[in-house]
Amino acid sequence: DYLTNVNGDGLYELLDGGADPTWDVLSPQDGLALPTAGIEAPALTNAQTYILSSEMLSARYQQAVQSRAAGGPFALDVGQGSSTALLSGGRAALVDCGGNGSRSAGDVAADYFAAMGRARLDMLVLTHFDADHFNGVEQLFYRMGVDKVAVPAGAADPDGLARLMELAGTEGAEVVLVDETKNLPLGEAGLTLFPPLGGGTSNESGLFALCTRGDFDVLITGDADAFVEKMLVKYQPIPDVEVLLAGHHGSKNSSCGEFLQAVSPELVLISAGANNPYGHPAQEALDRLEAAGAEVYCTAGAGSVTVRARGDRVGIYTTKGGGRHAAKEG
Repeated sequence: DYLTNVNGDGLYELLDGGADPTWDVLSPQDGLALPTAGIEAPALTNAQTYILSSEMLSARYQQAVQSRAAGGPFALDVGQGSSTALLSGGRAALVDCGGNGSRSAGDVAADYFAAMGRARLDMLVLTHFDADHFNGVEQLFYRMGVDKVAVPAGAADPDGLARLMELAGTEGAEVVLVDETKNLPLGEAGLTLFPPLGGGTSNESGLFALCTRGDFDVLITGDADAFVEKMLVKYQPIPDVEVLLAGHHGSKNSSCGEFLQAVSPELVLISAGANNPYGHPAQEALDRLEAAGAEVYCTAGAGSVTVRARGDRVGIYTTKGGGRHAAKEG
């Protein structure tokens, strides 16, 4: 059951219609879901729908946005590229912002955060400067304020770094060069940035991001290949993770068996464009993920993918291919 307003710019979903109803509020952007707290709504009987006034829904929607607990990750559908939103306790971060979709990855991210009630990012993390992780940043700066930008020290692309420094200087964003492990607060979560562990190509000299809230861990490895993945788990304290954003868009040279055994992901998100010329995700990588027992969602078929943890339950939501997927026990 749902209740909505006539303009359709907000939507409540009834999860449990018992004596103490449980509600989710769905955002107007792509139907992505948010947890709510203390939102009153009329009790619904089976198959009944109530229309709220726009003013009532707007007030309640904004209350839900401001009071939400940790959410994410949100793997945004940017075509062949990568852009992952992290939200916790009223704070927001974005890891990478690039792709070849019909709209700029910066617009996709800005629209998403606007739907979450955010006009400003606390942190933008760029794992490296390849276009499919970076080409939406200028539009993102145009659309949103950004407090800090974290990038790898000694970046393999000096032109990309110079362009970022120019954008950040114009917009007043602080640039953090990551040459050692950094532990940063993100609302009720913590964001750990690990420095590059390889050298040479940009894929080998990128950052890694680990977002942790309680026992729920999300790991993002950029375009790391198998060599760098093995270095990561050998030299850094990487825990078992609940969610992994697969390296290099599901390339056959990433998500190696040794790495997957070490991090034991329960859910794997792959950010890749439909019918991309690289064959991502590669069948070899998918086979290794299946062997590791991971549940896999790819933006090429699923659209934007939301993973939301609430206690011991994890819900998966997609904008294509069925929308809401049944929650599972964590």
